[in-house]
Amino acid sequence: TGYQAGRSGAALRDEGDHARLWLGGEDRIAFLQRISTNDVRLLPGQGTVTVLISPTARIQAVLTVLAMPAGLLLLAGPGQGPAIFNTLRTQIFFNDKVALEGRGGALAHFNLLGPQAAGLLAQVAGPVDDLPLFGWRTLAIAGVDVTVQRHEGLSSDGFTLLIPSPAALAVTAALLRAGAAPLHDDAYHVLRVEAGVPAPGFELTEQVNPLEAGLRRFCNDHKGCYTGQEIIARQVTYDKVTTHLVGLLPDG
Repeated sequence: TGYQAGRSGAALRDEGDHARLWLGGEDRIAFLQRISTNDVRLLPGQGTVTVLISPTARIQAVLTVLAMPAGLLLLAGPGQGPAIFNTLRTQIFFNDKVALEGRGGALAHFNLLGPQAAGLLAQVAGPVDDLPLFGWRTLAIAGVDVTVQRHEGLSSDGFTLLIPSPAALAVTAALLRAGAAPLHDDAYHVLRVEAGVPAPGFELTEQVNPLEAGLRRFCNDHKGCYTGQEIIARQVTYDKVTTHLVGLLPDG
């Protein structure tokens, strides 16, 4: 049911084990700018994806960023919260005006996927057709203020839902009543492999760099220096990317 909903309807996946971190302080944007691959000079209501890489340009984490009025909310893969927290903490210099906090306990995290996801959200909360890619806004679902961010989904629209933890049950119940089907891990991974979407711990590891993993669009060429930037620039300039993420469809 979850698989079919992801292909032709709306599927709801609980991502409560995914990392949720808060980056505050007046230097927060400059800090993330110097340690990750994309341009994160965002206005409130905007978002993007950026990659933390090692000095040798190997992937440490892929971060989805939501620019809030008072700080940056960072989302990453399952079980990655402590490692990312420690990585970021070691990059904070003594004169950086940066505050780092975990938000896993305060916010429940769900992913709404499938070609009917936008229509279902419109039914329960209001239209989202004008929401730009990676942009976010607050919508009321079951009387609860929910942060909704559009993302690339799998083969169609996807939406991240960040819900105050005490209200998660009420919000997800409203979405299921409206027609969403639960999407469990096995079906999700089939859907994402079919769509060619890499995932942390599978294709996104420290064995590859962002260019090899199909994340070129999240590596900005004009933002200046960041950790691992020289290697990425050299591979782009001299066309030295020799490994690529591809899908194979056997005849049998």
